[in-house]
Amino acid sequence: LSKAEYARGNYEVKDTPDGYAYVAKAPGMPPIPILTAAGAPLEGAGAKPTEDQSKSAGFAFRMKQSTKIFNQPALNKDGTAILDPNTNMPVTLEELYGKPGRYQAIMRAVPTAGLTTGVANMSEDPGRQMYRQAQENWVSANLRPESGAVLGTDEIEKEIQKYFPQTNDKQETIDQKARARRDTELAVTVRAGPAYKQIEKQYAAQPTGVARLVRDPITGVYRYVME
Repeated sequence: LSKAEYARGNYEVKDTPDGYAYVAKAPGMPPIPILTAAGAPLEGAGAKPTEDQSKSAGFAFRMKQSTKIFNQPALNKDGTAILDPNTNMPVTLEELYGKPGRYQAIMRAVPTAGLTTGVANMSEDPGRQMYRQAQENWVSANLRPESGAVLGTDEIEKEIQKYFPQTNDKQETIDQKARARRDTELAVTVRAGPAYKQIEKQYAAQPTGVARLVRDPITGVYRYVME
């Protein structure tokens, strides 16, 4: 800002979570970011997160990325979205694969079946495998700030039962678990403070991919791949 503009708007320079900015003393005026010669925000001490905030940002980001997987459309073998015959809207991965079948639930209860690397995983189709991996990622990201230790299979399974649809769950319970996940994600994001905005900016600058079903020409098996 020029000296005249600065004086006329009655601004003052403040260190904000997004970097230094001209902040008007008069209400209703938006802050004006102060930029470097390269056009990037001029960062101050307020933009530097604590160690706990940086760790929480990583966990919050993992949880939100998993939620995106839960909510993405389930795909047919030709790569098109599966549509709900009643609404003609895409069916999400959670709607189609969120509730495990009885056989899947039994296999997951076997200690030697393991998590996404175990025997139970081999018996599931690609969509269920993808959903299950996102479940485990979400749960472990939520548990690590609390325990800070290596997580056991039983601990992860209990958290999955706590936050995700199970075989005999009614729709009201499934909806309640979805709300609990949203509340938990919000709590971790708030704990991350300014660090979460930084990780979002870094992610936005990276190329992103989409998942689609691809058929293995040798085995004939369809699997979700990122591209």
